[in-house]
Parts: sequence; structure tokens; C-alpha cells
Amino acid sequence: MTQRCGDTLLFRTPPVIAAQAAVGGKKEGEGPLAAAFDELSSDNRFGQSSWEAAEKYLQLRAARLCLQKAQLPEEKVRLVLAGDLQAQCTASGYAMRELGVPFAGVFGACSTMAETLGLGAALCASGAAEHLLAMASSHFCAAERQFRTPLSYGAVRTPTAQWTVTAAGCCLLQPAGPGVPIAAATFGRVQDYQVRDINNMGAAMAPAAASTLLHYFADTHTEPQEFDCIYTGDLGQVGSSLLRELLAAEGLLVKNHVDCGCILFDTREGGSAKGMYAMYTEIVQALDGSDAFYCRYDSHAFLSRGASPVVYRNRIIGAVYAYEYDTQQAELLQSFQTNLTRISLLIGVLVVALSALLSRAFTRKIRELLQAIRQVREGAYSHRASVRGNDEIAQLATEFNSLTDRLQTTEAARRRFVSDASHELKTPLAAIRLLTDSILQTDNMDMATVRDFVTDIGSEAQRLSSITEDLLRLTRLDSGLVDKPKRVEVVPVLEQVMRMMSFLAQDKGTELTYQAEEGCAVMATRGEVHQVIYNLTDNAVKYSGNAGSIRVRLFREGGCVVLTVADNGPGIPEEDLPRVFERFYRVDKARSRAAGGTGLGLSIVRDTVLQHGGAVTARRREPEGTCFEVSFAQWNGEEVGR
Repeated sequence: MTQRCGDTLLFRTPPVIAAQAAVGGKKEGEGPLAAAFDELSSDNRFGQSSWEAAEKYLQLRAARLCLQKAQLPEEKVRLVLAGDLQAQCTASGYAMRELGVPFAGVFGACSTMAETLGLGAALCASGAAEHLLAMASSHFCAAERQFRTPLSYGAVRTPTAQWTVTAAGCCLLQPAGPGVPIAAATFGRVQDYQVRDINNMGAAMAPAAASTLLHYFADTHTEPQEFDCIYTGDLGQVGSSLLRELLAAEGLLVKNHVDCGCILFDTREGGSAKGMYAMYTEIVQALDGSDAFYCRYDSHAFLSRGASPVVYRNRIIGAVYAYEYDTQQAELLQSFQTNLTRISLLIGVLVVALSALLSRAFTRKIRELLQAIRQVREGAYSHRASVRGNDEIAQLATEFNSLTDRLQTTEAARRRFVSDASHELKTPLAAIRLLTDSILQTDNMDMATVRDFVTDIGSEAQRLSSITEDLLRLTRLDSGLVDKPKRVEVVPVLEQVMRMMSFLAQDKGTELTYQAEEGCAVMATRGEVHQVIYNLTDNAVKYSGNAGSIRVRLFREGGCVVLTVADNGPGIPEEDLPRVFERFYRVDKARSRAAGGTGLGLSIVRDTVLQHGGAVTARRREPEGTCFEVSFAQWNGEEVGR
């Protein structure tokens, strides 16, 4: 349970830090906290190609060390809260990409670790996370490039500038169990004291630190002396002094405060060359064992500085520093700049002229393509755009021609469909008209003949209705106007169709049997499944002949639900098998009309199955007969729409 009191979250059942790990660089290994790190490296690149990549390595190594200490596999981590000083949490993003766990980036600069711990504790206490990693990292060289000046520029650091740590820390948070409990978390407020020195981050952060501590003591009804130690993250010497002054102004004397930034690096060492010449970046780098060089041009002269370490018996005992102010090279550079400007102007003129020529050529191609589009829009589907060259315009013209080919094919299919539909509808209408005229024009027609004619009219009307219904069904399939699919058990639908078709099969003396395997479920609609089974079975009954045999089988195979309908009828010739699913295609038109077929049943089956990503095939049986096979993807437990 979590209770909110002011700005503070009080955890009645405190989440715990079950494990922790920290990895640091060279300078961190020289400070008072060196023994607290799990790993330290004398190479601040950590074997990587850049400072940023090194920081990513730091995070990844800290996370894996933490999980290793907790004996927890990576796949058990439910969430990682991590941040760094690079833009958009770059190091964290790349590290988490390799770790492969859910990740939320947190950017709070020097407060990132505290923020991830506070947020992580709240999530664990609420039951939202069972195993959560709270992480933060920074790299001195990457941070300098991000927030100040790249080290290679040789910029002078001000006395108020802090030294950013090169390290990463990771904590494993759990809702309960052994570990360090987190009793409360206070999220601070922004405090703007108008500090304008961008290097003096300690002074900028001290007011927010003081405000947060005051809110915490007030919300928890505690006093500073109740704690063994009060730590702040990275105020530095200037910020720590200011923090104590701000708290004292509020009547709060804090004697047990320690700033982590002050104890991470040993600021108490006196007489150190590093301390005396800390503003000279080259000397600092030389005393760290690296050659350093800086050069700057100010339009009048070159300013150059360099430093190299002095090594005696494998120990750095000092540094050599050199300085030069060169005006001759500056004059050469000015001359070079003048010549470069002239060459740039000449190149600019040539580029403008070339651009005009290329623009004219591209404009002509675009104009031709637009003309082709207009002609096709007016109905000239046979027109094609000219293709010249291999540029983007030519590729666009090629794609346009391909689209026109498809459009022409579609238009031809549409016209053929309209023609076939008109023909199929015209036949029963003509029969109805002929029979009606016969009744009207024949005097004294006996009632038996009239009854026969009326029966024939009804049959033709029924056939006309069937064709119309099939056409409407195909139109819905073509337009995608179908119901949202859901889980359908196929066995009950199959049993219903078999009961319906058994009477028709008995009238023809046809044996209809089926075999169904349980657990056959697909993503579709019940009506669609019914239509597929009915059309295939009805087709088999119509064309199997008298005293025929039809076998229907439903089973699962390779993650699919498969339906087969096999008969022992005359079969379909091999040359007609690829076309049996075409609309209005009949192998034997006279026989099909006599059987009452519309020529659309198999097309409906094909389009329905394809709508759901299935497949349908037809093949001959030996010695005679035809077998239709339909396969749907088996339902995988998720209800999804199309």
C-alpha cells in the first residue's frame, strides 16, 4: 500500500533494492570510493570506438552484473527505467536494445538515478512490476561534448565547473523480500534562483535540493539528526556549501550531509599538480597519461598549445607544456580562404547552370507522364507512358505503366463479368417471357398445361433469384463489406450442412458421408464457413450423378484446418481445373443449367477463403471423380479484425 503525504510517497510495505552493481572508469578508480565499484577500467573507452559507445557499454555491463549478483535471468525483468546525459537517452536506448527488455527512458540530469529509484519503487509497491531495473549513467567525455565543449577543442574549464563521473549504476527493485527497503520517495519541484553561470551546476541545483529535503522532513515528520547520513547526488563543493546555507536560513542545521560528487573524486588531496593547473585541459590530460594538443585560429594568428606526460620508472611525474602564437600560417590560411571563395563561386555558377539543364530535362519527362495520366483518366487504358533512362522519373513511368496494365486487365475483367452476368440473367428472363406469352396468347389452354408453364416460370424465377443472390454475395466480397471475423467452431457448422444436404443426396440416390476431427476452429464468420461447406457439398451432389458417393472430411494439419469434399462423378478435365473457380465458368454448360447451377458457387468459395488468407484447390481423383480441398489458418487464441 502507498500513501501520499504532501510531495512524498510513503510505502507501507516498502519495496526493496534486492541487488546493485556499479561500473566506473579510470579517475573513479583513483578516488575514495574505488572499492565500492564492481568493475573499474583504466581505459575510459572500454574498448569501444567512441565515448558514446563506451557509455552504452557501461550501462549494459552494470545491468548484467546486477542481474548476475541477483541470479536473475534477463527475461525475468519486467521493466527498465534508465537515463543518461546524452540527447534523448541515446546510451540507454542502445543498451536496452541489446538487453531486449521493456524500457522507459528517464532524463533528470544529475537526479536521474534518484528519479528511477523513486518511480521504480512506486511501480513495485503498486504491483505493476515484479522485477524492475533502475539505472543511470554518464561519461565525462560524452557529457562535455554534449553540454560544454568537446575536449579536443581545448576549452578552459571554469573553477565552478564540475567533473562529470564516468560510471553506470544499476539497482534491482522488487516489491518485497531481502534487500535495502525504500521507505519513501519525494519528488522535488523546480526552483529557479536565476543562476546564470552554465558551468556552475551545483549552485543551480542546490535550491531544488534544499526544497526537496524541506518537503521530505515536513511530510515524514522527521528531523535531520534522525539519519546516519544525508546524501545528495552531484552538487559539488560550491553547491553543497550553498545547500547548507539555504537549509540554515529555514532554521535547519544539517551536520550529517555528504555530497556524492565530492567524495567520488578525492578533493582533499593538497599540493597536487592537477589541482594547481586544473584549468589547463592539456596538462590534465598529459598527467592522465595522454598526449594533448589544442589549436585555434582567430583570423590573425594560430594559437597552439600542447602537452605530453613525463614518465619515470613507469610513473607519470609531470608534464611538458608548449605554447605558440603563429601569424605566418594565419596569412597562408587567409590566402587559401580567398582562393577557396573564388573557386566556390565558380562551382556555384556551374551548379546553377547544370541544375537548370537537369530541371528542364526532368520537367519534360514529368510533362509527358502527366499527359499519359490524363489520357488514361479519359479512358484510353491502352496508352502507355514512354520510359527513357534509369532515373526516378523513368521508374515512376514504369510503375505507372504497370498500374495501367492492371487497370486495363481489371477493366476487361469487369466488362467480361458484366457481359456474362447479363447473359446469365437474360436466359431465365427470356424463358419467363416466353412461357408468359405462351399462356397469354393461347386460347382455351387446359389447366394442366397452365400449371406446368407456371411451374416452369417459378423454376426460372428461382434460378434468377439464385443468380442475383450470388452476384450480391460476390459484390460484398469484392468490396470488403464483410462482418468482423471471430472464432468459429467448424464441426457444428459441418454437421448442420450435412443434415441439410442428406435429404437432397437421398433423393438422387447419392451416398453422403462425413468425418470430422474435434478442435477445428478458424477466424471467420459462421455464415462464411456455412457458405463454403454448402457450396462445395451442393456442387458435389449436383454433378456426382445418380447412385454416386460423396466423402466429406474435416481435420487439422500443420497449423491449418482442412476441409475436403470428394465425389466419384465424371470428374473435371485437366485442362478445365485451373478455371473452375472463375465466375460463370462451366465445364458443361448444358449439364450445369440442367442441374440448377449458376456458375458462381465455386467463385464464392474461392473469394471467401482468400479473404481469410486460406487456400482452395481442385484436383481429379483416380479412377474418376473430383476432390476440392479448402484450408484455413487454425485459430491461435487471439480475436483480431481484418
